Parts: sequence; C-alpha cells; structure tokens
Amino acid sequence: MAEAAAEVAFLSEGWVRAMADAHGDLPRHDGVTVVVQHTVTGSPDGDATYWVAFDDGRTIDAGLEARPDATVTVTTPYALAAQVATGEVEASVAFMQGRSKVAGDQAALLGWLAVTATPAYRQATERLARRTRVTPLDA
Repeated sequence: MAEAAAEVAFLSEGWVRAMADAHGDLPRHDGVTVVVQHTVTGSPDGDATYWVAFDDGRTIDAGLEARPDATVTVTTPYALAAQVATGEVEASVAFMQGRSKVAGDQAALLGWLAVTATPAYRQATERLARRTRVTPLDA
C-alpha cells in the first residue's frame, strides 16, 4: 500500500514544490508558455510571493522569490488565495469577479486561465489540496 504524501503548509517551500509536482504532468496546451508570479497579501506571516513557470501548459518550475521577468502577475488576498489553492474557487472565477488583481501580458493570462479551468488541472489541485494545511487568519 502506498504511503500517504506528507502534509505541506500553504505558501511554504514544500507547498510550492508539491504544487509544481502536482501540475507537472498536465496535458499539453501548445503556446501556453508563461511565468506567473503570485503575491498573496495578508497571510498570517505577512505578504508572500511565489512564481510558477509553465511550458505548453505544464508546470516546469516554481519558487518562492519574486520574478522580475514574470509574464503575468496576480495579487490575491490570503483567504481567496487559499480557496484557489484548495480548489474551492477557480483562478478564472477570482479574476472575472475582480477579486484577484492581474497585470502583464493579457494573451498569456487568458491562456494560463484556460489551463487552470481544465479537468486535469482541477484534479491535480484537488490532490494537492488534500495535503495542504492552510493556517486560519485568526490563528
């Protein structure tokens, strides 16, 4: 029987690695090659920044620092970012409702949002969500 994957704290280095691994084997989406930098505001530990690099729709790398060369930047409040990370809210819905602020290449943004709305992406997010520990804001 396979051993359960270890729990990872949302926005930690372990979570960023686990997220990249979970989304690394997605189906190809030709032309969706983008670096998305996320800034999460108001987390229990202060603002946090991480980035994710996609090549043809697959996650190829990720890290915790800022990426000045990011194609798209997304700024999201902590509670909403946790909901997106755990699959409760889709990234495209947060964007369309104006709850996430986005800057950068709009064509790249739309390609990335299309990838995040696929069943394969949602399934990978759900698998990661089962391992993700989100610290409540009132903790």
